[in-house]
Amino acid sequence: MKIKFRHIVTGKIIVTALIFPFLAAAHEPTKDFSDTPHKVWETGLQFMSGVNPFKPMPSQFVAIWLSGDLLIVNAAEEGKTKDINVANAERSMLLNLQNGRVQRLLPSGWILWCFNSSRRIGAIRPSPFHPTLPYKRGQDDYQYELVKISSDGSVARVSNESEKINPTTCLPDHKYLDDFVIRRLREGHGAIVFYKNKTDIEKGMVSAYFPDNGRGPINLGIKPDEVIFFKEHYLEYLNKYQLNYFSYRKNSESLEEEKSGEMKSTPFRLMSINGEIEEIEYPAAWKNINGGDIDYYAPTPAGGVLISESSIFIIMNNNVKRIWDGGSPRLFDKKKNIWGWRVSSDGCNLAFFYGSEWSPSSFKPISVISLCEEKE
Repeated sequence: MKIKFRHIVTGKIIVTALIFPFLAAAHEPTKDFSDTPHKVWETGLQFMSGVNPFKPMPSQFVAIWLSGDLLIVNAAEEGKTKDINVANAERSMLLNLQNGRVQRLLPSGWILWCFNSSRRIGAIRPSPFHPTLPYKRGQDDYQYELVKISSDGSVARVSNESEKINPTTCLPDHKYLDDFVIRRLREGHGAIVFYKNKTDIEKGMVSAYFPDNGRGPINLGIKPDEVIFFKEHYLEYLNKYQLNYFSYRKNSESLEEEKSGEMKSTPFRLMSINGEIEEIEYPAAWKNINGGDIDYYAPTPAGGVLISESSIFIIMNNNVKRIWDGGSPRLFDKKKNIWGWRVSSDGCNLAFFYGSEWSPSSFKPISVISLCEEKE
């Protein structure tokens, strides 16, 4: 086999590296940033991989911020085995960032499925991993109950009939026209809809916002594949919805643009509850780092928080700093990819979990990093 040499530029230092092609790092980031570690709380909890243990999904990560300091997460039960994908129950846990306390939120075997923040009502159901509670895999026959969760994390059962909400969404049922693909927002905020009727689309009605106050529809003109659909992403500290949060580059307006390789990146878009759209351009300082790929981006009081594979960065005034590093191992090593995340209601903390995609039985720790405070 032929041995190749290449130059790796790291800041102002040029290093000559001996590289075997099959052992090369997957994404060795160009060092156009500073390393500034921030405070991290390793909670000791593990993410439950779910139906597909080989591919953790962000949509499976239940992380609900009650405040800037109180967080609810669904995590794997502690067991004697190191394999967290066996039929142990999930558990819903309450985390207090002020005192570092971790406690069970619900009775054993029950998990929080969804939460209505305006009513402070949550729907709970038996964990699908629990061997004794009623559950049939593949059937929507869950035994839902409703609970009231106060601002301090205390829980009380409430009547399903009195609340009149759908326990699968924690929202009141709403009748929308069949001509739409619908994305519900928080109660009182309405919905984003995508038109299916060809005539409407030809008139330029691709997407619209229907507020609950009766106004609308407000034409947004945004393509469905440029909106994150599986879960609403509301930034409480801005009182706005973030419609997309990863780099999407296949939005060329013409085939010629795609052929020339000059496809533009979709800007990150925020929508107010009045239907006004604010666009945040793709950060120029990021274009030469990690191949320019972004798994997650959100504006916060500390700057733009950005996740790319196994690292967390903050961008402020075109300066990039890495605040958490999961490592950049070589091929066949266990890389600590970040799979799920949730910004706190005040924008100063980020809950996330990470783990190796190649090792489904490995632990996937749940951590919380401060975006506003550096490590002492």
